[in-house]
Amino acid sequence: MSEPLVDEVKKIARREAERIVRILLPKTVDDKLSDINKRLLLTEKMIHSASASNDPESTKKLTGTEMVTFRIQHGLSQRELALLLGSHYTSICRWEKGRFHPGTSTVQLFEELRHMTHDEITAKLKTLDAAQAPRCNALEVVYVGPDSREETRLKR
Repeated sequence: MSEPLVDEVKKIARREAERIVRILLPKTVDDKLSDINKRLLLTEKMIHSASASNDPESTKKLTGTEMVTFRIQHGLSQRELALLLGSHYTSICRWEKGRFHPGTSTVQLFEELRHMTHDEITAKLKTLDAAQAPRCNALEVVYVGPDSREETRLKR
């Protein structure tokens, strides 16, 4: 083998060895370890904050099947459940179908409802209905017939 060819092979081998050493340098390993430690700390903080929550059940996703089952067990319509949760009935429909998931405050309210008896839920629903009733009953319709002396008052 000619000497220039041997020198060229040595240069290539030296470059490859330097590249491998750069990859395996302790500094690189330390950087990777520090990244892993940072990720571990972040994960620990997330776990700690989740466990520090008042209700460990709140981190669990509420499924639509659970909502439907609860609603049927207590004989509630979607509108009544929406009234109890302070939501719109279309939101209840979407949650039950699994299109969307309720927020954490709604999940917490739902968990509170789960721990209530049927009578407590009914009483709360009546209270909420009564609070909303004045808005509905405030409407008065006056019908004046063809003879202007005829007047019929309809109240809702």
